[in-house]
Amino acid sequence: MTVPKQFLVKNNERSVFGLNLHFSSGLEYIYDSPTTVIVNGIGYCDDSEIVVPDRLPNGKIVVGVAEKAFFRCDGIKSVNLPYTVNTIGAYSFSWCSDLERIIAPGVVFIEERAFMGCKQLHRIELSRRLESVEDKAFSYCTGIEDITLPDSLFYMGVGVFEGCKKLESVALPAKLCELNNSMFNACVNLKSVKLPKSLRYIDEYAFAYCVSLENMVIPRMVVVNSAAFYESGFNPEQFKVS
Repeated sequence: MTVPKQFLVKNNERSVFGLNLHFSSGLEYIYDSPTTVIVNGIGYCDDSEIVVPDRLPNGKIVVGVAEKAFFRCDGIKSVNLPYTVNTIGAYSFSWCSDLERIIAPGVVFIEERAFMGCKQLHRIELSRRLESVEDKAFSYCTGIEDITLPDSLFYMGVGVFEGCKKLESVALPAKLCELNNSMFNACVNLKSVKLPKSLRYIDEYAFAYCVSLENMVIPRMVVVNSAAFYESGFNPEQFKVS
């Protein structure tokens, strides 16, 4: 097995159409293929606002953020990813205590626990081509009050927003067929949820302990697990339509 070589980019300034663009220097990268790289770590970069380039000075295209790349990196307040980055790896930003903002215009896959425990995170700009958000990706992000989920999204894993206690409302994407286990578990301020017509199943504890839940319309075609609204005080039988 060949272990990809890690390397640092010291100078990350590039001229495009006569403009000098400044990206974060000192980040660690790793080769993904002969022509592409992924961000692998903070390296010696001390920027509080991380700006990842679409390609490096050597021409290699940046296509992803590696697993645990910025795990528990305090001091990072914002991350701006280029359109070329299509994957955010597992645990890549989890428990970044100061992270407030993530801009990800090209990301297709957000892997498990990518932003878990980012308690200051409140501004999230997701790609319109996002397809999959894996288990607990935004769990315990206690600063999130609202989030816009693109209609391209068709899969959300277990506990994606579990413990997001400030989240108040959400409109689920049009292609989503299932609300997995503990999706919004313990979102104690969640009041309003808009379900898509595509939805067919709500799994156990999906809305457990959502004590503020008031507004939801559940079509009769949706199968609701008996424990989906555990300790939420919400009776789904009263909110079904034909």
